[in-house]
Amino acid sequence: QLAKMTNKSPEDLKRFLSSNLLAGTRESVGGNEALAVFQAICGGMGMITVAAIAVDQAADLLFPAIGALVTAPLAFGVTVKILYAMISRMEKCASDLFDYAFKESAV
Repeated sequence: QLAKMTNKSPEDLKRFLSSNLLAGTRESVGGNEALAVFQAICGGMGMITVAAIAVDQAADLLFPAIGALVTAPLAFGVTVKILYAMISRMEKCASDLFDYAFKESAV
């Protein structure tokens, strides 16, 4: 509907959005874009997050009941951090898409 409102090609808008979502990744447009975005976000989180996930998994294996109780807050924190980063990136891409779509339109 955005393409109809701005008299732009839907393919042009999709290409713009894909290139913005994949900015900073090695994935090309048309590949597995969702995986590439997830890897870009997680790649920027650093080794501390990776170590936290490894500790979480090891504790769950070594101490099944106690490990889950101890590492549940850690897993929650990592999940919140990843989701916040993904939502922030998608929000920025949506804003850029609207700016791009309405930049040269008569609307």
